[in-house]
Amino acid sequence: MRSRMIISVSLALSFCAALASVSLVPTLFVYKTATADLSARTAALGAPAGGSADIAAAQATAAQIALLARPATSTETMRGIISMRPAGIALSALSYTAGRPSTISLSGTAASPDALDAYRAALRSDTRFSSVSVPIGALIGSKDGSFTITITGAF
Repeated sequence: MRSRMIISVSLALSFCAALASVSLVPTLFVYKTATADLSARTAALGAPAGGSADIAAAQATAAQIALLARPATSTETMRGIISMRPAGIALSALSYTAGRPSTISLSGTAASPDALDAYRAALRSDTRFSSVSVPIGALIGSKDGSFTITITGAF
């Protein structure tokens, strides 16, 4: 009795496995057809067949461009400004004014005019900023090293 039950269950499971395998045949057919169609379209566009590495590179480039194209938030911009600070620069105040363009004013002290000039150069190299203004007197050197920098841009 027990052996009949085992044989019956085994046959039922074998039948289910065979049915599942047969049901996958249309899926394989659709996959092969779609792959062939994609290869034909890729060849028609003049791209090399099997150019998945080229496609991956293009997608990576597009992702990098999207990151560069999106406007930076004011918080990201403030963090960037603070992180660019060289040794010898102490910030005492940051002021943000939203608009088109937005404006950030920095106040602080510089240990030397060279440190302030290095900070100005680092800020000017950032593409988020359309202008970085430092009064000439601060670059020449003031008695106490105090300075104010005004930055404008789309942030």
